[in-house]
Amino acid sequence: MATPPVFVAGQVLTAAQMNAIGMWEVKTQTAFTSANTVTIDNIFTSDFTNYLIKLTGTATGGSAVTTQYRVGGVAATTNYNTQAAEMLNATAWTVYKNTAQTNFDAGSFAVAQSSMDLNIFAPALAAQTNHFSLTSYAGATATVPGYMIRSGNHSTATAYDGIAISFSAAATGTYTVYGYSK
Repeated sequence: MATPPVFVAGQVLTAAQMNAIGMWEVKTQTAFTSANTVTIDNIFTSDFTNYLIKLTGTATGGSAVTTQYRVGGVAATTNYNTQAAEMLNATAWTVYKNTAQTNFDAGSFAVAQSSMDLNIFAPALAAQTNHFSLTSYAGATATVPGYMIRSGNHSTATAYDGIAISFSAAATGTYTVYGYSK
């Protein structure tokens, strides 16, 4: 089989061929409009070890983006730790860390188009959940880009099945969730 797999109409696929695919879309692209929180429940399962959430959109006046893990529709509100590096409309990096917070500081959305990749490692296991986000956006104009890197964990050893993504100012955009185990 070619890499990446190339399937043809009518082809019978073996389990080995299907298992060779590294990443699966588990939640199709979903739009949100003027939202302060997007809740994605029943998404983390034992089917995949790790997840990637791809977000794109804009926010009125710029918006901090934070996340909280959820189980049974209830958000975990303690023990989030973040290490951050960002270059926002400048030529120098700013770095900081936050510990024992009520959410994960995932980055920001701007007035212009923003893109975020949020990687989540082992959220469905009853262990510490690690996460990593990359955000790219244009400031007031497309010629003033910003870049953010966030790494951290939720140190509570709980298996989660969902996530809430919150915006400090109303945001409009889309998200897609992918699962992978390799």
